[in-house]
Amino acid sequence: MMETTGFDDYEMLDAGNGRRLERFGEIILDRPAPQSLWPISLPLSEWNGAHAVYHRSGTGGGRWEIRKQVSDSWRIRWAGTVFNLKLTGFGHLGFFPEQTACWQWIRDHAVLTNGRCSVLNLFAYTGGSTVAAAKAGAEICHVDGSSGAIGWARENMAANGLQDHPVRWITDDVLKFARREVNRRRRYDGIILDPPAFGRGPKGQVWKMERDLPELLRIFSGLISDMPAFMLFTCHSVHLSAPGLSNMLSMLFENHEGSIRTGDLVIRPSHGKNLFPAGFYGCWSRKD
Repeated sequence: MMETTGFDDYEMLDAGNGRRLERFGEIILDRPAPQSLWPISLPLSEWNGAHAVYHRSGTGGGRWEIRKQVSDSWRIRWAGTVFNLKLTGFGHLGFFPEQTACWQWIRDHAVLTNGRCSVLNLFAYTGGSTVAAAKAGAEICHVDGSSGAIGWARENMAANGLQDHPVRWITDDVLKFARREVNRRRRYDGIILDPPAFGRGPKGQVWKMERDLPELLRIFSGLISDMPAFMLFTCHSVHLSAPGLSNMLSMLFENHEGSIRTGDLVIRPSHGKNLFPAGFYGCWSRKD
């Protein structure tokens, strides 16, 4: 299990009744959380004090109900790292607190005994993992289907003084890009993967987890270097499980010595006793 607890600029205040109440810096937000099936712990008066509430639409997407002034963008800090946050039409902020434990793991493993680690970050979005790998000194190839997300990731890199760090910024369909990298004979020492259950590439290409992930994993066998350092896979899809990830990693790295860990990503609220389930992870590393 990788557990995220609150820090100065983030706190999950409460979760329950299908919702989550969180503080990002000075901003408190109330968002949907279908996995929180238990009752809330805080009184409703605390929930009603949120700056904004996100309401999902029955036809997809949703909208923010702004109750108190919220800046168009603001920054928070975690472990010496700066992130730019914004309210989006999808209900997220470009910052995913359950990933902070993963980012620390990346910092610890995106290193090689000799030379600089080359890291491929797929479905890289706003670049939290890219920043973490860069902080460890790795060279990164950052791939996402959204040019807007890549622009946001560039902003996060610049906010951390990493605007000149060696990063290949690629707006492309992940599967097509991975196939081309194999043909180019490019190899990577580390791979980071956080695929959605469903997504679209820059030209409308459709990604479906249950259909496309097996092919992507087969491609990975041609992308990992002779002496890989790590692979980290995080996921929120019902189509996969931690044991399933363990099986995949075992097959992919069967010719390499290393260790595999799988488990849940959880957040510990500051009120109530229930850990908040936020997905799961699977990781392989040469380093224990």
